[in-house]
Amino acid sequence: MITGLYCNVQTVNYDLGYSDHFAQLSSIMVDTPVINRKFTMKRQFSENAINEFLNYLQIEPWDHILAMDDVNDSFNTFMNTFLYYFNITFPLKILSLNKNNNKWITKGLLVSKSKLRLLRGLKRTEQLSNNSKNYIKTNPFIDIY
Repeated sequence: MITGLYCNVQTVNYDLGYSDHFAQLSSIMVDTPVINRKFTMKRQFSENAINEFLNYLQIEPWDHILAMDDVNDSFNTFMNTFLYYFNITFPLKILSLNKNNNKWITKGLLVSKSKLRLLRGLKRTEQLSNNSKNYIKTNPFIDIY
């Protein structure tokens, strides 16, 4: 650890054959924090998921862990089982950090926008019937030309 940053240092020595001195090449890979992240990963702990997790732990047979002689093996087996049920009950979900600053865009406008995009795409691929094309041309609220 260098100045609070975690790093991975790889060093290679080279014998160039010119003298009794060696050349040294070091590669330092520094894990810097990402400043402008676009997503985050979170777990969601709902009441139903917590009950499901507790149910998994209750039906799991723990006798084989208690019967182990080595404490480290017993702990590792317990943690593997616990984390298995934890990860399937509370999976990590990717959440976008991009906030919608357009508060005036309602769900109705988003639905209308998606319908217009669909109609525009169908019109471009010539998959609309003549009746649909005439409806689009005559309706003043649908302007996809």
